[in-house]
Amino acid sequence: MNLRMVVTAIVFTILTVMLISCAGPSTGPAPKWIVSERLVAQIEYSSWIPDSMITSPDNRRVAYLTQAGDKHCVVVDGQVGKQYDGIVHLTFSPNSQWTAYTARLGDKHFVVVDGQEGRQYAIGEPIFSPDSQRVAYVAGVSNKQFVVADGKEGKQYDEIWLPPIFSPDSKQLAYAVRVGDSQFVVVDGKEGKQYDNILGEGGKIIFDSSDSLHYLALKGNNIYLVEEATPARVSTPPTVTTPPIVTTPPTVTAPPTVTAPPTVTRAPVLISPEEGAVLDNGRTDRLDNIVWDFDWYDCEGATKYHLYVIHPGAIYPLIDISNNAGSSYRHFERGSYIAGRNSFRWTWKVRAKVDGEWTEWSEIRTFDVEPVNTDPPR
Repeated sequence: MNLRMVVTAIVFTILTVMLISCAGPSTGPAPKWIVSERLVAQIEYSSWIPDSMITSPDNRRVAYLTQAGDKHCVVVDGQVGKQYDGIVHLTFSPNSQWTAYTARLGDKHFVVVDGQEGRQYAIGEPIFSPDSQRVAYVAGVSNKQFVVADGKEGKQYDEIWLPPIFSPDSKQLAYAVRVGDSQFVVVDGKEGKQYDNILGEGGKIIFDSSDSLHYLALKGNNIYLVEEATPARVSTPPTVTTPPIVTTPPTVTAPPTVTAPPTVTRAPVLISPEEGAVLDNGRTDRLDNIVWDFDWYDCEGATKYHLYVIHPGAIYPLIDISNNAGSSYRHFERGSYIAGRNSFRWTWKVRAKVDGEWTEWSEIRTFDVEPVNTDPPR
């Protein structure tokens, strides 16, 4: 056998081995997927509240609301919870282990976390921390609002402007508040600089890390990007030399001034709806309308009124009319309805413009909305 024949035989053997390797072992039919199923819950459509169903973040659990007469309850994985007069803001914790919601019994409102009822307030939506170990929500007493975190009440303000938000490590808690005409951010109880408004998509605070955040704010006609961080992340600014104190010159007696008439600051007095009233709702088939009527007493000298109506879980108000000529307003929405989870703890208030200046806001009243499909088709 010459050299050429030997080389040819070796190359043929190598190619044969490569082809067999690429082809792989002989296989039969592809294996089938093993499918199993487990019953999680059974829906009673006669009592189920439409649009109320939610699933857990891991998509293994389900919760929804049911209604029996005037009572509502939460059903989690087929387990029926306690009955209440109203339930909204149903949510799962990030780890999918807990549920939380806002409940009402009579005129008492409270957060329920995994079946445990909290203190009775006029409150908003419960918010879990990223690690699912903390809960915060907005509460109200009289005309003041505050944040409750871990069961502890924060400082009271005229309004919680932006709802609480946790840092990624769940250790920091931030929210925006309103005091008079000013707004500012509060981080773990520490108040920030005051601005005219907190801006963004309806206003928002963003945590960039576990110990730093930012937001947009308006002051006069200037918009600022405000960044806040713990001292460890902020370099020490250079020391600014204080200018010398200038001696105040002797006071020159001014001529007597004419006292201006007192500014009218009395807020409008609300008439209806009364505190805790239940207002109209529509139908899911959109064969009914929503009609809400608001009424308040005239303010002497008022040229216009500002009506503000908002749901505690909303970013924008549903009604924000600042040029209403009279002391009443009718809100009409054709073929609309409010889902069950948003039917509870609406607030409204009014202020008046007198002599070119806005008065203080009236008291804040709350109202609920009747269950969807309560009224017959029109």
